[in-house]
Amino acid sequence: MRCLRFICIEDDTRFAEILKTKDFKIPIILISNYDDYIFQTVHLQIFDFIIKSRLNEEIIETLDHLQDYLEYKSQSIFIEYNGSAYHISINDILYIETLSHHTIIHCK
Repeated sequence: MRCLRFICIEDDTRFAEILKTKDFKIPIILISNYDDYIFQTVHLQIFDFIIKSRLNEEIIETLDHLQDYLEYKSQSIFIEYNGSAYHISINDILYIETLSHHTIIHCK
């Protein structure tokens, strides 16, 4: 199971676009020498973009943010109800009960 993907782009953003169209649910960190690609990749919801010349300075901070993100994400659940999706933090759940064929989640 993959939980992270680094992509080094040199001439365009096709690799990231392909990844996003495949509906991967993983954070993507782009690395490039060309800072003008930052604006071209914003719509892709990239986790981070690192300029290659600053990789040594920025990679630790990016990985720290990634760790925080993954810890936060793992402490929540997604629920779909009546066609809408809800993100609920585990810490907000007081208790869960079932009644007949229904599940009720009581939150703070």
